[in-house]
Amino acid sequence: SKISTSLEKRNNVELIADELIASGYTPESINAMVGNIGKESNFSVQSESFAYKNPERIKQVFPSLFKGLTEEESIKKSQELSALSTTNQSAFAEKIYGANTEKGKKLGNVEEGDAFKFRGRGFIQLTGRANYQEASKEIFGDNTLVDNPDLASEPQVAAKIAAWYGKKRGVSKITDQELDR
Repeated sequence: SKISTSLEKRNNVELIADELIASGYTPESINAMVGNIGKESNFSVQSESFAYKNPERIKQVFPSLFKGLTEEESIKKSQELSALSTTNQSAFAEKIYGANTEKGKKLGNVEEGDAFKFRGRGFIQLTGRANYQEASKEIFGDNTLVDNPDLASEPQVAAKIAAWYGKKRGVSKITDQELDR
């Protein structure tokens, strides 16, 4: 129902704000992060879906997969990927973020299955083995998120990940002077 969804979002905003405050964010940086998270996830925990029924959407979301292809090759590849995404999301994820792809290597995916296992989750879409490892070490002091990546979909953990990520990117220190530039 709309009421339970609104209540869930309100609770998530409070979780996020509490985590940002506990992580030492400035008031301005809290506003920036909350605004960004609202835009990214609408304050709902997300888990990346690889179900792309529309071949044109695949070309929009993953344009690098089609560089150097003729229009005919591009159409054929997008149709094949679309069919794969609706029947086997894990195999589709491997084509996009697998250990043998440029993007997968950048994300630290090293094993077959990493692309789907470490798909985007949470309020900020934490993606890739390397990011899960780094976040896990920082938040838990161990490999908790690597061993159980679904934890990134739990609101309390997702809020911690968002705070960690913003700090890593320097968002936690934003001041009024920087916003006025």
